[in-house]
Amino acid sequence: MCETNSSRKPQSPWRSVAPALALAFGTSLFLAALSLRAPAAQEPVALFFNPTVSSDAALHQVAALDGRIVRVGGFRNVVVAVFDRDVTVAQLWRHGAWIGIDPVFVGGCDPAGAASNRGIT
Repeated sequence: MCETNSSRKPQSPWRSVAPALALAFGTSLFLAALSLRAPAAQEPVALFFNPTVSSDAALHQVAALDGRIVRVGGFRNVVVAVFDRDVTVAQLWRHGAWIGIDPVFVGGCDPAGAASNRGIT
């Protein structure tokens, strides 16, 4: 007589996918952390301000740091700028910028201001 183990629970399909998802998430975080940086002299940087900040206020904050505006990003609180001197993270925070990221990594923030993903050429 063959007995079956009826107390055995079926295995969740997520259990086999979880390691791959964790690896993908961890890799994404690692790559994002590599792109975080304080603006170096003559290097474009995408600055992210508080989402409630208007475009005008973000542009004024960049100007207060003696930055040249390359373009406004895909959202009103994102500005791609170039600075003549190195700018520290503390200076960015004092002027309301939350984070500085390599504009090429962000995707929609082409540092050259060429064609955007909105179809403008």
